Amino acid sequence: MAISKYRTGATHSLAYILGGAKFNIKDAQSKLMYFTEDVKGNYHYTSNQGDRGAVSTIISKAKEEIILLDLPKGNYVCEEVAAPSGYLLN
Repeated sequence: MAISKYRTGATHSLAYILGGAKFNIKDAQSKLMYFTEDVKGNYHYTSNQGDRGAVSTIISKAKEEIILLDLPKGNYVCEEVAAPSGYLLN
C-alpha cells in the first residue's frame, strides 16, 4: 500500500509530495498497527509493538511515497494525525 500527501492543486507527481505529514494506520477493528522501517525507507507491518524500532506513527518524506509492506489481507484506515508545517489536516 502506498500513502502520500500532495500540495494543494499539485499534480500527482513525486515532485509534489510533502514531507512531515504524520499518519496512523488502523485495522478493521480500529486497532492501531505497528511498523518497522527498513534501510530503503519502506515500512513493514509487525504484529509485535515491542519489536525494535516499531512505530505506530509514520512520517512522510518529501518527494517519496510511504510504502507499507507485509500487511495481512484486510481493510485498513489511514488517518493523518499531523500535517506538515504550513498545511492543514485532510
